[in-house]
Amino acid sequence: MQLTRQHNGDMRARLLAIVVLLGAVIAALSGLTGEAASCLARAACDCETIHGGAIAQPANAWSALALGGVGVWFVGRRPTGLFGAAIVAASIGSMWHHASITAWAARVDAGGIAAVAGAVALTALGTEHRRDFVLGFAIATIGLAWAGAGQTASVVFGGIAAAGLYTRRATRHAGLLVGSLAAFAAGSALWLVGRSGGLLCSPDAFVGAHAVWHVVAAGGLVLLGLHLESGSTPGGDLRSLTREITT
Repeated sequence: MQLTRQHNGDMRARLLAIVVLLGAVIAALSGLTGEAASCLARAACDCETIHGGAIAQPANAWSALALGGVGVWFVGRRPTGLFGAAIVAASIGSMWHHASITAWAARVDAGGIAAVAGAVALTALGTEHRRDFVLGFAIATIGLAWAGAGQTASVVFGGIAAAGLYTRRATRHAGLLVGSLAAFAAGSALWLVGRSGGLLCSPDAFVGAHAVWHVVAAGGLVLLGLHLESGSTPGGDLRSLTREITT
């Protein structure tokens, strides 16, 4: 009976995530308006030509939904439900940013990246990786300060934070994290060479390097989420961790 209730709750969470994602797509197709993003002044909006209509950058916008698919899959799972919800938020932020190229959507995009980093932290604290994360978070904070603000710093933060989870303890599922780090490294390289002015920048390409980065990052997040689940212990979620600390 308890398993049935849990399963139903998980399905409702996934259904809600799907509805939210579809609502975000409808909103984008309806046309999002606002002050232009600063990248337009620099002619550096992730190397895709700005098109007329509701979706300014179709390849970059729709490829961001790969992240949404990953997020929906993790929503309702244990202990990565929060991780999944954050990825859905990041997917919506990225899609809206590339659909509208507005300043407010760029901030939502950045907020989604921060949400994923925070969800990784909270999820790790509810697994056997919690001690590893303390060191990883310290290293990531130093890396973030060194890199400065901006999307590059977000990429650096994500990679170093993930590496920090592996710093002190290898698990029998270590290959998941190694694969995740490899995907993030490849995606980061694509982002760097595919940005406006980059080596592989081709604004009129049907699918540019930045769109591919979205898909590769989605794959990396799948592996990172499975790694976090591999460290889950009986009762290894935030609620159990809170009980452990307070009793």
